[in-house]
Amino acid sequence: MRILIVEDEHFVRKGLIHTVDWSAYGFEVVGEADNGEKALQFLAQTQGGADIVFTDIAMPIMSGIELIRELKRSYPAIRFVILTCHQDFHYVREALQLGAIDYLIKTQLEDRMFEDALQRIRLRLEEVKGEFVPLMHEERKWSIVLLENNELFRGTSTYPSLEAILEETRDNGATIIATDEPVGIIQAKDRNFLSQYFYSRHYSKRVWLWSSSPEGDMDVHWQRIESEWKSLKWIFSDLECNEWFRLVERQRPEKDKLIQLIENTLAAFALVRSEHDVNPGIAEGDPLLFWHDMKKRVSGHFLRSTLQSYTKDICLSIYKALVLMYERCSDPLNQESVAHHVGLSRGYFGQIFRPITGSSFHEMLTMFRLMTAERLLKESDELVYNISEQSGFKDEKYFSHLFKRNRGLSPSEYRLRHRRSEQTIPTRTKL
Repeated sequence: MRILIVEDEHFVRKGLIHTVDWSAYGFEVVGEADNGEKALQFLAQTQGGADIVFTDIAMPIMSGIELIRELKRSYPAIRFVILTCHQDFHYVREALQLGAIDYLIKTQLEDRMFEDALQRIRLRLEEVKGEFVPLMHEERKWSIVLLENNELFRGTSTYPSLEAILEETRDNGATIIATDEPVGIIQAKDRNFLSQYFYSRHYSKRVWLWSSSPEGDMDVHWQRIESEWKSLKWIFSDLECNEWFRLVERQRPEKDKLIQLIENTLAAFALVRSEHDVNPGIAEGDPLLFWHDMKKRVSGHFLRSTLQSYTKDICLSIYKALVLMYERCSDPLNQESVAHHVGLSRGYFGQIFRPITGSSFHEMLTMFRLMTAERLLKESDELVYNISEQSGFKDEKYFSHLFKRNRGLSPSEYRLRHRRSEQTIPTRTKL
């Protein structure tokens, strides 16, 4: 695979080119550039260009982030890897959200971890290349579905190849799902239609590919998917995170079930404010049309790059405690029972909880209960008294007082305002 190295520091760039045994991992360095603008010039002027770009982030003239955005527009087939220092992790998160397949830490150039990362990148690239290259020119019948604003636009007739689809739809701004299965007649009001295409693979800027689901014992596979996700090892290990992604992609569990599993966990982390980092929160309203979107949300999650003063095992215990507190906030939880559940003494648990999360145990549990109450007020017609109990508050008057103090509205006013805001939004059937 042909690679282009983009790095503004001369000695770092030359060190990367001449120190690393690129050929051992199947890479060939075909060019170098000291900023994003020169990288684009190289790609435009060089026959064959590059398969993958290794780019620094902070560079003059055109930064790595700007280069990545331009690559996605002009060279959608090129993959990219971030070259970074420890202090650049907030930029790494943005790059991963833009589709970077991995990152390399420049200070680990002669470290075993750097070699492991290159091996991981090579395997991932082979996986991606193996998925798409044979399909590009292969002659088979492709059906496509066009989407606009995440809604069904229309189904179309068949095409003989992906090249034909790309040529035919070049000037069409719609998102395209290409499938080698017959699409059939699609009803625009079919809410479940897009769910079956959730695991479509990202082929280019607007094109997604779909093939039939795998076979197997889905109950057994789901148990493993759920268990490995709840271990939370994906927070600290890129290898564990990518392995979990591949497990999901192989087994393709039910979309709604998977999203609920992931979002319950991410919601438990939404209020974390560590002593070293600020939680950007979960971006509300981001479309989750495809698994690809959820992968970006997970891989770019702030906890994956948050520096802590405690060991991974200790942080893992506290993070598991947060998930437990969020999922069971309606139960009569106390600090001692939660500490015991995650294998810590009550005293030590209380000592480290605030430095890692930014809140005391009682504050966090109360916030989780208020979040649950908000959700129930939006989604159900239950009486306020029942919502109070289902959220973990045993005294309705205390609940109403606390809710208004924190949200600025009484529970009934909050529900009414939410219902009115829904009515002002034009109703269009979402698929």
